[in-house]
Amino acid sequence: MVLHGQKLRGGFVLVYPGRRLAEPGEKTRWLLIKRRDEYADPSWQIEDPTLDRSVLTGRTLKEIEEGRAAKKHASR
Repeated sequence: MVLHGQKLRGGFVLVYPGRRLAEPGEKTRWLLIKRRDEYADPSWQIEDPTLDRSVLTGRTLKEIEEGRAAKKHASR
């Protein structure tokens, strides 16, 4: 699949590793793997605080989890 977002761009593979990795009653797990293409950036860090905000709502992942309202001026 190819994504054209602000944070994720280029080719990705979505993999279902199967049931043996999940405990009974857990949600289904998937792996999203980035392809090595023109958008691949070896310096990209998933823990970067600038990536912790939703492009659509401006909320952090924690705020989304807590059900907080969207920010008034989210960057799009």
